[in-house]
Amino acid sequence: MRSKFLWAALALVAVLGITTAASATTRGLITGKQIAPHSINSKHLVNHTIQKHDLSNKLIRSLHGAKGARGPAGPQGPTGPQGANGAIGPQGPSGIVSTANSGGYENCYPNPTDWPGFCGPPDTVKFDAKTAVLVTGTLMIASTDGDPAGGNLGICAAYDTANLFPVALIGAGTAGPAGSYIGQTVSGVVGGLQGTAYVGLCTWKESTNTEHGDYWTSIVVAETQSGVTYLTP
Repeated sequence: MRSKFLWAALALVAVLGITTAASATTRGLITGKQIAPHSINSKHLVNHTIQKHDLSNKLIRSLHGAKGARGPAGPQGPTGPQGANGAIGPQGPSGIVSTANSGGYENCYPNPTDWPGFCGPPDTVKFDAKTAVLVTGTLMIASTDGDPAGGNLGICAAYDTANLFPVALIGAGTAGPAGSYIGQTVSGVVGGLQGTAYVGLCTWKESTNTEHGDYWTSIVVAETQSGVTYLTP
């Protein structure tokens, strides 16, 4: 009876020794050299599956294929939504707004008073801070008796046709024979007004022997970058 227990004990010790030895065995990583001679065995399997961590890094790199050719471009995607409006750009260059010419001999009478009066119909202009109006006018004058004649010839502006103010003037005169007309020309730039105003050729303080002939005016209205600056002597 004792011999049976002794053999059983010895068999148990032998089994435990074999299990311990198997557990102590360290499983190495699978390398490329093991694949060719079919040296991979059951020690390298876990549930009948080789795991990624069982493979050496060198073997994993060697299993990657060559980079393929670039594929064709895909179809164009749909148009995106419209973006936000950009900032307002800088103001463009200045330019001419309008021009006008007039002339004749009517409605331009000698003016012996101290107050300027328009020679011919004035032009109506709508002003803002940057509006500039160039007015050039010519008037034919003569003496009725051969004595010196003339007065002030200028460019005037007004908010109404009764209260004119000159922006340019010359002393126009003649000393020729009676009825001998001489052309006198004046030019000026009107600016610094707001709203609707009148501009044109004007006369005042003329001698009583002054006679008017034909007149011509040319008016150019423009929008400038900084308006009109008046220079004083």
